[in-house]
Amino acid sequence: MPTVRVNAADLAYDEAGTGQPVVFSHAGIADRWMWDHQLQQLATDHRVIRYDWRGYGDSSDAVGSFAHYRDLLGLLDALDIERAALVGCSMGGAYAASTSTRLSRRIDLADTGHLPPLDRPQEITAALRRFLGSGYRWAGRRRTRAW
Repeated sequence: MPTVRVNAADLAYDEAGTGQPVVFSHAGIADRWMWDHQLQQLATDHRVIRYDWRGYGDSSDAVGSFAHYRDLLGLLDALDIERAALVGCSMGGAYAASTSTRLSRRIDLADTGHLPPLDRPQEITAALRRFLGSGYRWAGRRRTRAW
């Protein structure tokens, strides 16, 4: 299991594939393993990274003062990622959005999955389709990809 030292913490992560980087941030009730299916599927044409926040999974304990967005930016730096698409679920989506608002020049797309299709701005839906290709479609209120 690879780890990277970021802001005085060891963050566990997995990486697969090559191409445009996609970084997954897990929900507060999970760890990086919740993205197992996405890691395998997207690695065919993307560089996919999933990581554990401090205090989750195989990362070091969450002690002292820290900010999740700084950890995520530190992870990007440590892995030599200049630009990435961020995808997060629940709290992970909030961290992805927080990171993208602080350093938007390094973020191609931040998707939290919180907005239902009817509430999501058309620009975001269009960006998702461009990024993921023609296999991206809405199925009810859930995003799916035709693999």
